[in-house]
Amino acid sequence: MGCVDMKVPSSTKGDFEPCPIFRVFAAALQVGDEIDALVAEIGHQLRKENGCFSIEGSPEWDVKEDGTDWSYRAATIHFGLSIRRVGGRGRRKRDRYLTLRFDLFREASQPASSWPHAQKALLVVAFEPYAGRASRWGHSQLAVSAIGRPHDAAVITECECLSGGRLLEWSESRQSSRWSERSWFFAVPLSSLKSPDDVSRNVVKPVAALLGDKKPEQALSGTDAVTWMM
Repeated sequence: MGCVDMKVPSSTKGDFEPCPIFRVFAAALQVGDEIDALVAEIGHQLRKENGCFSIEGSPEWDVKEDGTDWSYRAATIHFGLSIRRVGGRGRRKRDRYLTLRFDLFREASQPASSWPHAQKALLVVAFEPYAGRASRWGHSQLAVSAIGRPHDAAVITECECLSGGRLLEWSESRQSSRWSERSWFFAVPLSSLKSPDDVSRNVVKPVAALLGDKKPEQALSGTDAVTWMM
């Protein structure tokens, strides 16, 4: 899963050799299969976490856009969560959202960007603690530019870099000391998610730690989370 080597059917028998267009679309179809498998693995691992949160219902695709009628540059999916305060036995807080944006392609800046992830497919992992679909992270808000920051001007203005530049937090959510009640996101290269252990280390465990109100430095330690250029 996650940007594994593509195996495109081929032949050495002259005219039976696949043309470049065929190869490109075969690879694109395999990317789609890999994304579906990755979503399933993340959901499976999240449901197994014995923490302060649980998955509610099935994940919901928001949009697959930023492209043409022939291809998509990105896709976004939302997991509904319910949260219980650490050590608490009270009623769970529902309608929180964990959002995943598969940021697959972005235009290279001119001159070439110095950000090492400018031409890498990324998984953006975002949490929104405020109830209601209208307030969850939107597809366009999580779009990544080739210079290592969000495309959205409001997100650039309102977010602050933490954990050595690896976590972006919406500043208005800092009224709470609990990370399970604050809005944030981080990103990891899809090429870092080749096995279930990689998914656990880079996605599920950091999310579980932050929702358990661990500090970002601790939650993202040992991950391949990218450093934002803010």
